[in-house]
Amino acid sequence: METPHPSIQTSSDFLPLDTLYAFVVAAEQGNLSHAALQLSLSNASISQKIKSLEQALGVTVFRRSTRGVTLTTAGEELLPLARETVLANQRLLARGKALNSHIEDGQLRITCPSDFGERYLSTIVASFAEQYPGVAIDLVLDNQKHALGSSPYDITLRGYQRFTDQPLVEDNVKMRAIAQRPLALYASPNYLRRKGVPASPGALAEHDCIAYLPNNAQAPFVGQRFCAFSWTMRRERQWHDVPVSGKIVTNHRGAVMNLLLGGQGIGMLFMDMAEALEQSGALTHVLPDWRQPPVTLYLIPQTGGRTALCNRFIDYLQQALARIPALDVAGYGAD
Repeated sequence: METPHPSIQTSSDFLPLDTLYAFVVAAEQGNLSHAALQLSLSNASISQKIKSLEQALGVTVFRRSTRGVTLTTAGEELLPLARETVLANQRLLARGKALNSHIEDGQLRITCPSDFGERYLSTIVASFAEQYPGVAIDLVLDNQKHALGSSPYDITLRGYQRFTDQPLVEDNVKMRAIAQRPLALYASPNYLRRKGVPASPGALAEHDCIAYLPNNAQAPFVGQRFCAFSWTMRRERQWHDVPVSGKIVTNHRGAVMNLLLGGQGIGMLFMDMAEALEQSGALTHVLPDWRQPPVTLYLIPQTGGRTALCNRFIDYLQQALARIPALDVAGYGAD
């Protein structure tokens, strides 16, 4: 059975560590001038530290003479405690440096969705590698879903398009959300001139819709069109599950963007991907009053916990994401 640690009493009375250090060194040297030289202090400064210590303790710790200083009875009793406090501080610093040196060396295997990795994570990894040159990083961009605890990676990030604000739970484990990427519908002005601008979600049934189907998902091909997929849309409290079809499907967001620019239909893009293209007039926001469920980026828990290096990278990642205006990180990132 573990011995309980003594509780620390709340108090405003604390002895400065540098004062205790000056006391220990002066006792070992037996001379304030020699102690001042060792501590790179002036004689007046070390004398003031010893005086402050004696005032705080309410006892005299040294007898002073022209030859130096000697411990009083009280000083002899207090010196071991002061020395232990100084040594404990040195052990604490040494341990912290050892942990930090361990963090700064090692290997990280990271996986995340390809679109997020290309746009954001690869740049964040480059910055992290610059700051921690002793860390080797294997960055794998794919959209493969791994069962909880079965991922071969140290850090697994996955995106889920969800229709609720409730936490995502798998196998009774709450997933950790760290950011959201809003989605919207876009098309090129050329396509809209040819096919018309849909006035409502239901009108999308008359358009060529470009579907993003990740993870090797397939849509039935009927009558020269891919069908049996739908887009969920919301305006205020109205939800619409809109069946759509089209001539092109793809498993890559970048391909969706290029197909839209080529005038091949209406498709769903991350708003951060489309922002500059919309401002330049290359793409038009379709049905802007209707919202699509955003993609939430989740940190998938690992069995056995995470290393200090993993936690360092996750902290670094969250700080970097918070500096990206296009991402919604408010309320995310807490365990």
